[in-house]
Amino acid sequence: MKTFYGAPASWLNIAASFVAFGIGMIIIGRGGSGTDATVVGAPLLTLSEALKLIIGMCLIAQATALSGVLGRSGPRAIGIVAGLAMLTAGAIGLATIWLPMAGNWGSVVNLIALCGVAATGLWAALSAFWGLRCKDLPTWLCVVGFLLAIPSLAAPFLPPIALAAFVFGIIWNFGVGLRLSHTA
Repeated sequence: MKTFYGAPASWLNIAASFVAFGIGMIIIGRGGSGTDATVVGAPLLTLSEALKLIIGMCLIAQATALSGVLGRSGPRAIGIVAGLAMLTAGAIGLATIWLPMAGNWGSVVNLIALCGVAATGLWAALSAFWGLRCKDLPTWLCVVGFLLAIPSLAAPFLPPIALAAFVFGIIWNFGVGLRLSHTA
C-alpha cells in the first residue's frame, strides 16, 4: 500500500520532538519540573502542548502508513493509541493553560504523555517484530525498534529514562521516514 503522508509525518515528528526537547530543557533550566512547568509562562507552555498535538497526529499517520508496508494491523492499533494519548495530553494541557476553571492538571498531562511514549515503544517493538519476520524493515531499524521499547515502557515509572526513549525515538522516526519514503 502506497502512502504519501507517512514519510513527511516522520520528518515532522523528528522536528517537533527536537523542539519539545528544547522546551523541556528550558523548563528544567528555569527550575520547573514536569508538574510545575509554569515557570516558563503561557506562550512557551502553549507551544509545548501544541507540539504534543502535532506529535500525536504524526504518530497516527506513521502507524497507519507503516501498517501498509508491514501488512499487519496489530502494530497500527498500538501506534494509533500512542498518537491518541499524545493528542489527549496536548488537549488537556492546552485546557489547563487557557481555561482557568480547568484546574491544574499538569501531573495528569505528564502521565498521559508518558503513557503515549510507552505505547510508542510498544508500537515500535511490534512493528520491528513483524518487520523482521516478514523482512519488510531493515534489520538495523528493527533493532532500534526493540531498543526504543525498553526505555519507552519504563518512562511512566522512571521519567528521567525518557531521554533514552527520545534518542531511540529520533533514530526510529528517521528509519521509518526513510522506509516510508521508498514506498511513496
